[in-house]
Parts: sequence; structure tokens; C-alpha cells
Amino acid sequence: MKSKIVAIVLVVSLAINIGVASIVLYRGAMAKRFWRRGPGVMGRMHTSPFHRKIGLAKEQSEKIVKFQEEMQKNIFPLRKNLNEKRKELFVMAKSGKIDEKKKQNLLKEMSSLQMQIEGMSLDNIVRIRNVLTPEQAEKMNKSFEKIESKFFWGDTFTGPRMHGPRKFGR
Repeated sequence: MKSKIVAIVLVVSLAINIGVASIVLYRGAMAKRFWRRGPGVMGRMHTSPFHRKIGLAKEQSEKIVKFQEEMQKNIFPLRKNLNEKRKELFVMAKSGKIDEKKKQNLLKEMSSLQMQIEGMSLDNIVRIRNVLTPEQAEKMNKSFEKIESKFFWGDTFTGPRMHGPRKFGR
């Protein structure tokens, strides 16, 4: 009787160990597959709904995807460097000892990196626009107008709203 219980416990333990090992191995393999793809994060970019919305031909779409991938590849080291600089600032802030000269240098370097990233993004938009027909460019402009209305307030922005603490149960 005792040997049957021991055998059952061993079989159940073996099944649990096999299950856990397979989950760990599967997650490790998937993570390796995911990170192997490089700066494009999810690997090769695909056509987006935007591509279909403005009616891109396959050749146009392939060129634009190529432009996007090149841009991401070029921007990736800049973003990484920018994040390293930002981390240095946070480390300084956490320590409570801020070296003013170092802070100013880091901020200048971060501004320079951000300018390079924005410049590359703008250059990429121009490259994409050069691939489009006039009708497609007009559709792209309409999409930009929607983005502008959401993110750029112009003279109507008055700053954050000042209000008291929220009252729950309204």
C-alpha cells in the first residue's frame, strides 16, 4: 500500500516537473525568438491600416516599410544613448547630490540627441511623401491634421487644470 502511494506521488511529481520545465523552455524559446529580431522590436514591419487607408500600391508600401526600418535602425542607438543620459540624471537625483555642470552637460547632450531623432523622423516623412501620389499625399495631410488637433493646442492651451482632490462616489 505504501509503495503504491509513493509511486503515485512520484508520478504526479514527475508530471508537474515536466509541465513546469516545458513552460520555462517554451517561454525562453519565445523570448529568444522575439529579441533576435532587433531594433524593429517586432521584427519586419508590416503594412498598417494607414497604408490601406491612403491606398498604397505594393511597391509603395514596400518602399515605405524599408524607409521605416532604416529609420528605426538609425534611431535605435540614439534612443539608447538618450535613455542612458536620462538614467544618469535620475541617479543624480536619487543621490540628492546634483553636480550642476554635469547636469547641464547631460541636458545639452540629451537635447542634441532628441534633435537628431526629430530630424531623422522629419526626413523620413519627407522621403515617404516623395513616394506618394498627390492624392495619397492629400490623404496623409488629412491624417496629420487629426494628429495636430489632438497634440498641438496652439493658443488655446491654458496649462494644467487646477482642482481639489477628487471626491469619490459622485
